[in-house]
Amino acid sequence: MRRDMNKVIVERPRRPGFDTHSRARPQDLDLQVSHEGMRAPHVRHWGGKELNENLAPLLRFLGSRVGRVWNDVFSEICENIRITSTVQKHVRDHIAHMVATRVWIDDAGNPWNMAGSPRKLSQQGYIKYWVDPRDGILKLNTAKSYRQRNRETQAERLRDAYSRSRSLPGGIELRLLHGIWYQVSIETIPESTQRSYTRADGTVRTWETGGSAYDVILEAQVQRSRYRGSPNTYCASKRQLSGAELRRYGVANQ
Repeated sequence: MRRDMNKVIVERPRRPGFDTHSRARPQDLDLQVSHEGMRAPHVRHWGGKELNENLAPLLRFLGSRVGRVWNDVFSEICENIRITSTVQKHVRDHIAHMVATRVWIDDAGNPWNMAGSPRKLSQQGYIKYWVDPRDGILKLNTAKSYRQRNRETQAERLRDAYSRSRSLPGGIELRLLHGIWYQVSIETIPESTQRSYTRADGTVRTWETGGSAYDVILEAQVQRSRYRGSPNTYCASKRQLSGAELRRYGVANQ
């Protein structure tokens, strides 16, 4: 391990670390406190500085030591990182987040991280490495990251949606419900409107109506989205396809 690893990791400036004085105190003098510490204005409303380490060199070092005894690897790390230094000790704190050292192997051979709430390492993609308790060897955690699992989930949803719907020429929309294909009519979810009335005491009560519709395929009430670009459509009605239509559209009931 390089001797200046602690400097390489913390070489980035802390964030935000800028423009703290301009927003340190409120503009209204009546809102200012009578007594306040020097650091308090800079950390109010998350305006204080935060650590911003460059952890890539540390990850590369641990990756180069995969297959070696963890005690030897950790001894090599401790040679150049002193716990008496706050900055250098912070490097060792990151190692505890990257390497699972308290590991238990179940009867099926699956490693479990026993630090905190026990969880399978296959479900913790943010932990890159783990120490095998059987031989003390540093090993790579092959669990998928959150982004990988999210991409696979999205792809699975798209495949499932395609298997349950068809958009044919002429504006014909087909949907699969409980194993039966239907031709549905797509309509736009109505916008919400505000209604109000005056009570006997003179106060005015206002509430919103609309903005939702019942989807006959989802069999649930759907709300109109406020995000720009959302289709805001729903299946207003459905009609079961005949045998001739099933053959014509190339689909089959399950």
